[in-house]
Amino acid sequence: MTPAPTLAAGPRPVASVAQQTPYVPPPRDPAILDLAGNEGPPVRAPEWAQLPLDALRRYPRPAELEARLAARWDLPAAGCWVGAGADEALDRLCRSYLAPGRELLVATPTFAMLPRYAQLCGAEVVEVPWPEGPLPRAELLARVSERTGILAVVSPNNPTGAVASAEDVRALAAAAPGAVILLDAAYAEFADEDWSGEVLDLPNVVVARTFSKAYGLAGLRVGYLLGAPELLAPLRVFSPFPVAGPSLWLVQQAAERGPDAAKLARVRAERARLSELAALAGLRAQPSQGNFVLLRGLEPGAFSAALLERGIAVRTFANAELTDAARITCPGEARAFAQVERALIELWGLALAPSPLSVVEPAPASGRRARVQRSTRETQIELELNLDGSGAAEVSTGIGFLDHMLTSFARHGGLDLRVTCAGDLEVDDHHTAEDVALCLGAALDEALGERRGIERFGEARVPMDEARAEAALDLSGRPYAVLELGLRREQLGRIATENLTHFFRSFATAGRLCLHLEVPRGENDHHRAEAAFKACARALRLAVRQTGGAAVPSTKGVL
Repeated sequence: MTPAPTLAAGPRPVASVAQQTPYVPPPRDPAILDLAGNEGPPVRAPEWAQLPLDALRRYPRPAELEARLAARWDLPAAGCWVGAGADEALDRLCRSYLAPGRELLVATPTFAMLPRYAQLCGAEVVEVPWPEGPLPRAELLARVSERTGILAVVSPNNPTGAVASAEDVRALAAAAPGAVILLDAAYAEFADEDWSGEVLDLPNVVVARTFSKAYGLAGLRVGYLLGAPELLAPLRVFSPFPVAGPSLWLVQQAAERGPDAAKLARVRAERARLSELAALAGLRAQPSQGNFVLLRGLEPGAFSAALLERGIAVRTFANAELTDAARITCPGEARAFAQVERALIELWGLALAPSPLSVVEPAPASGRRARVQRSTRETQIELELNLDGSGAAEVSTGIGFLDHMLTSFARHGGLDLRVTCAGDLEVDDHHTAEDVALCLGAALDEALGERRGIERFGEARVPMDEARAEAALDLSGRPYAVLELGLRREQLGRIATENLTHFFRSFATAGRLCLHLEVPRGENDHHRAEAAFKACARALRLAVRQTGGAAVPSTKGVL
C-alpha cells in the first residue's frame, strides 16, 4: 500500500477553517430508536413512485417551488430562496453578510452550526446568554454595534425550546437597521403560535424554514429563506444548483399537502407527557415549543448510557451551560413513544401505567402501506403495497402468467400493488416466483404493524367456471401453509405449476400467516390457479379489515 503523502510545507487551509473541527454526527444503528437528531415524525409519501425521470436527468430548477412558497407568504417570487436544507441557507447568508471585522450577535445556547458558519467567514461571534424564558431582548439590544452583520434569533430555540415574540424581532430590526435580522424558524410548526409571517414586512428580516422537521423530510435536504428580494439576491451568486431534482419535486408535492396536523398534535402531546414524567422523577423539563424536550438536573452520560441499553439514543452536550442536560426528540409515533415511556418509567422507578399516548392505534385507512426492496444475485425486486387501496396493480415480473395472477390478487384483495422484478429467467422461473412472494409477504407484515384492530381471520370460496377454490387464512403471526391446488400440467405460460404452490408457501412464511388453500374441483389448470389466487385475496381482504378498535385480536395480547 502506498503511504499517504505528508505536507512538510505546502498548501494550508485558511485560518478560519483550520481552527474548526468537523461536525461528525454519531453513527446510526438501525436497531436503535434514534431520538438525538430532532428529525420529524414518520412520513408517508405515496407520490414517490410517480417521480418523473426528468427530475433525474436535468439540472434542477427551484424557481417553481420558490414562487409557490413565496406566494404562500405574500412575497414576490424573488422573496424566497431554496437550498440544500436550512443549513445551506444559513451558511450562504453568513457568507453573504459576515467577514473579518463583522460580528454575529446571537442568544445562546443555540443551533450549533450558526456560530461555526460565522467563524468560517472570519467573523466574531458575540453571545448573549438565553438559558430559558423570554428572549433577552434588552441584553441583545445593548450589544448591537456598527460591526453587527447578522443578529440571529432561533425560535423555538434549539436545544432549549424557548420562544421569542414578533415584538422582539421588530425591536431588534429597528435597533439594527444595518444588520440582517435572522429568524430561524425551523421548529415553528410545533409551536403554540407561528408568527414568523408577521415580521416579513420588515426590510432587514430574513426567516429560515425547513422541510426537515414538521414535514419529516430531513433526508431530502430542502430548506428556504424568506425576505426582501434584495436581501436574498447575494445568495444566488454561489452554486446555481444546490438541491437535487428529486428532492425539489418530492418537496413540492409535500408543500401542497402541508404538514400532517395530527402528527404535530401528537408531538405536542408527547412533549407534555415527557415533561410530566420528568417532574415525577424529580427532574425538570424546560418549557419547550419544539419537537423535543430538554431535561435538566441529571448526569447526562449515565442517563444516555442507560437509555442506550434500552435501545434509545438521545442527545447530550459538551457546552458548559448544559452539563446537566439531555435532549429527547418526540418521535410523533405511538410505537416509538411507547418504547420511550416504558424505558423512562423503568429507569426512574415510577409506579405508573403507560399513558393513552402509548396505546398503539391501528393505522389509518390511508396509512397501511409498505415498500420492500430485495436485491440478490438472482433477483432485483421493488414492491409497494397499500392494504387500503382500490385494487390497482402495476406488475412486471417477466413472467406473464404471474403478472396476471398478481393483478387479479390485487383487484380481488382490494389492495394496491406495484411490483417490478428483474430475475434470472434464463435459469428458470423459481427464483422470481419465490422472491416476489417473499417480498409480498414482507410488505404485508410491515403494513400490518402490530396487527391491532383487525379481523385477523378470513375465508372465501371462489368458483371459476368448472373450478372452485377455498381459502381460510389467519394472520396469526405463526407461518404455516396447507396447500392442495391439484395442478396437473407442468407449466402455465412461463411458470412451472410447482412454483405456484411454492409461491403461496413463501408468501405465508414471509407474511407470518396461516394459510389453508385448496382447489377441490376443476378440469382446467388455468382456472384452478386463478381461482386459488382470487380466493386467497378475498380471504386476506376480510382478515385485514379494520374493526375500529385498538386491541390485538388474541388472548396472548400479541400476534
